[in-house]
Amino acid sequence: MASSSSVGATNITEKSEVLPVSQPERLNDVTKVPVYYVGSPEIGELIQKAGFTKVSVLNRIRMLPKEKGVMIISRKLNDYEVDLLDKALKNEFIIITVGKEPLDQMGRILSKMRAISVEFYYSDTNGNLVETEVYAYKVIKRLPNGKYGVYIKGYAGDVTPDVLKTAAFEAMTTEGSWETVHYISWSSYDSWKPYGKLNIEHALIYYTSDPWTYMDLWGIRAATQMIPGYKLGWSYFKNDYLKNMYYLKEYTNIYELRDYDPTSVSNVGASVGVTLSWTPPTLSWSYPGDYICRISDNSDFSTDIAGWYHDFCSWGSSGTLETLKIEPGFEFTVSPETTGKQEWKITAGWVMDEGGWHLTEERTVVIVFTLYY
Repeated sequence: MASSSSVGATNITEKSEVLPVSQPERLNDVTKVPVYYVGSPEIGELIQKAGFTKVSVLNRIRMLPKEKGVMIISRKLNDYEVDLLDKALKNEFIIITVGKEPLDQMGRILSKMRAISVEFYYSDTNGNLVETEVYAYKVIKRLPNGKYGVYIKGYAGDVTPDVLKTAAFEAMTTEGSWETVHYISWSSYDSWKPYGKLNIEHALIYYTSDPWTYMDLWGIRAATQMIPGYKLGWSYFKNDYLKNMYYLKEYTNIYELRDYDPTSVSNVGASVGVTLSWTPPTLSWSYPGDYICRISDNSDFSTDIAGWYHDFCSWGSSGTLETLKIEPGFEFTVSPETTGKQEWKITAGWVMDEGGWHLTEERTVVIVFTLYY
């Protein structure tokens, strides 16, 4: 059997006060969790405003705290501190990084763990791509051969008390399974106001029973949620379309697209089925087809691109006022089993067609995804 891998990017404690991962609680309950902070006073003030009741401000990380919790890092660490951060992540602490230098250092830690690491870039109000600043990390599975499955989520927009509290809560209440060994998550939060919000929850599924010694097989369940500005009370903008594109050979030739679903559909119906069956075991799921008027298949086996365009509509009108979630999927192999990158690009389009005029706005998130070996 080929060895399993983990992923990389570009881009909690003793159970006293910590929320049990298996029992999600109200968002405000996360404030009871111990928080250990290393960084600038400005971010420290935001942590206090988030309402955390057990905050320890550390000038330096000299040892791992006895009580597990959340470590928030907003400055570059020295080598000794990086080693302790590595141990903290492996020992069920949740790590939240703020800024580029802590993100880069976490990427190096994850590469040594042969886990996952991602960098998110998203459209700002001027349509320019900017880097996501806040990331949350948690180990969700210890894999064979000293490898790890990791949950990662990025948050767009400015660093706020609410973002820090939400990042800690969502990391604590997310679990993985044996096959689903990684999650890549991101939220536009309110940075694309007034148009709407985009949330990404991609599951990376590893085939543990593959028969090959020279390659690994992975599946991606590409859950993408789109919320219109109208539903959020921000504007009259409606959901118009989603374009999901996955470029497997953007950086390297080691990835090969093996299967994907769905293909083009004009009469979508109430449900969209997804079946990935390049080799057993088959992966299958479905997602609602309501308010999807057309799915265009933009995939290409010859260039190893998986892609879809979901066109949303409602009766007699462009777009829809409803929140929608799509979940297309694809399988790819890694051969030879070496570290490499892919590029994923997801574009959301919103429309406002009130008063006889038609206005469309779109925003994009680019994900540089690295699979470490």
